[in-house]
Amino acid sequence: MTSPSANQDSYPYQNEPTWSRSEKAVARAAFDAALGRELHEVIQKAKQMANEIQQSSDLWDLEHYLTERAEKALLISDRSPGIIGVLIRAYAHAGRRTEALRLVDELKRRRQRGYVPAGAFVNAYLGIDDKEQAFAWLERAYQEKSNILQWLKVHPHFDPLRSDPRFADLLHRVDLDQAR
Repeated sequence: MTSPSANQDSYPYQNEPTWSRSEKAVARAAFDAALGRELHEVIQKAKQMANEIQQSSDLWDLEHYLTERAEKALLISDRSPGIIGVLIRAYAHAGRRTEALRLVDELKRRRQRGYVPAGAFVNAYLGIDDKEQAFAWLERAYQEKSNILQWLKVHPHFDPLRSDPRFADLLHRVDLDQAR
């Protein structure tokens, strides 16, 4: 691992190391394996809890469990903007709007100090049902060539936007408007 040179102005995290291709591959494989184990565990527990639902309070228990897992992901991700965006959505859908908005403010403050991917804001604003801001950040995601755009056509998070002509225009610009 080497440190980036001082003249790499485009590198968003100046104090972070630059990894070699093989180091990235090893780190990615380790991360993917750990994530796979963690997700398998969460999915199994959520399925078990869903199968045992008999009353409305059981639904709240399931929601609490899933939100708790999202909060744990935030802690172990070192407050990753992407995870914050997902947690904002979870909080908003759980009726915890004040906490969701507090995290939106955190993303905004972080954006003033450095790079925060547009996708984090897209998730955040979709979560709190602010379609205008979601579209504004989708435009930024388009400018960034964000990988969130690959999910536009298929992910249910984008369902609230599908009837808007701006969504059809965005699908066209990212070449997802054709049946494949």
